[in-house]
Amino acid sequence: MVNIDRVPSVCSSYPKEIKKYVTELFLKRNDADVVNQRIVEDGEWKPELNECHNNVDDWCKLHSDYQPVRGWLFYALDYEAGFVMFLAHSVVLTPEETLLDITPSKVADSYPFIIANESGDDFFAKARYLIGGNLFFCIK
Repeated sequence: MVNIDRVPSVCSSYPKEIKKYVTELFLKRNDADVVNQRIVEDGEWKPELNECHNNVDDWCKLHSDYQPVRGWLFYALDYEAGFVMFLAHSVVLTPEETLLDITPSKVADSYPFIIANESGDDFFAKARYLIGGNLFFCIK
């Protein structure tokens, strides 16, 4: 759970390159697309709740014609909180060039997905700046 009162100090404590990265994500928010959810399984294997990166990696190992796609789910919170959140997330790219979200979710809403367009290593290197899996962009 994110302590909302702490977010402004989190935003101001990011190093310059992360501030720039989060600003770029914010500027791309209107170009993001909602990715369709798909229930999948393969024999005994089923994706697990809240394990998107592992689920995608496992699925792509089982199905070599699929590719992992790293990116960010965008949460605006109606912009009333003074900040927006970007949740680190992984989906798969099908052989037909369609993005699918194979990770089960308890959330009823779907959120826009922004493709990271960077190597997996660069994407996962941002983990040390995540709070609750999120990067933040402060508006106020």
